[in-house]
Amino acid sequence: MITYGTNELNVKSGTLSITQSKVQTVRHYPGTDISDVVNLGKPPTRISCILQVFTESDRTLYESILQSEGIAQDLIIDDRYYKLVIASDLSDAKPIDNLGTGWEFNVEFIALDPKPYSVATDEVLY
Repeated sequence: MITYGTNELNVKSGTLSITQSKVQTVRHYPGTDISDVVNLGKPPTRISCILQVFTESDRTLYESILQSEGIAQDLIIDDRYYKLVIASDLSDAKPIDNLGTGWEFNVEFIALDPKPYSVATDEVLY
């Protein structure tokens, strides 16, 4: 289950991907056996998935969420959440099948605060 702000999102099974990274510089001192690392921080965490909707009203809701500009909200994924999350560019809604029973959105959320937090304790997980 994923919740963005106050809205529950229906994520297609097996499509959730969370990409975290860090920026660092490794320096080696010539003529020695010594190297060190300088941590340069963490860029935003990227969370991508395919959202599925099965009603026209849900489709309108998802489109309004994905088209909102600059409104950062919490994104809750099971027992963790990310703060200051914005929706990336809106992708077109694609029909799930030829029967018109639903649509899929290939979306990406960007967590401006890259650290995951525990829903239970509100503390950073790592």
